[in-house]
Amino acid sequence: MRPHIWEALKYQSANYMHHLEEFVLSEGDRYQDLQLAANDVIPRQASNAPPDGLDGWSYMMRTPEKDLALLYFENKSYSSVLRGFLPMRKYMWQWFDPESGDWEEAVMLETTKKGNLTVPDFPDRGDRIFNDWAAKIILE
Repeated sequence: MRPHIWEALKYQSANYMHHLEEFVLSEGDRYQDLQLAANDVIPRQASNAPPDGLDGWSYMMRTPEKDLALLYFENKSYSSVLRGFLPMRKYMWQWFDPESGDWEEAVMLETTKKGNLTVPDFPDRGDRIFNDWAAKIILE
């Protein structure tokens, strides 16, 4: 069962809101162009993630031009494949730690002929995480 808001605000993850502005505004007002694209995250839900839980889910918003995306991976999420990007193009991927507000070093990735992009290993544990992580994708 999902917690009431007054309970959820006591969670450590509530502290992540301190860095939300830095993450969302990292590309200026471009965040206003983002549209929900969570259905293009495969898999979006970890196999053991409760349907109404707060662990194991992945989220993505992307611009219609497919040149900017912001993602959020909850604790216990698995690595994913992202669909719907421009085929055979280079994208910059940069991890963001929502707890500390620190950016990881950016890496370059290339989409497949179908426009798919494989999520790189999570900074803390490889293909599965045990803390929340966010990421930004920008078309090169």
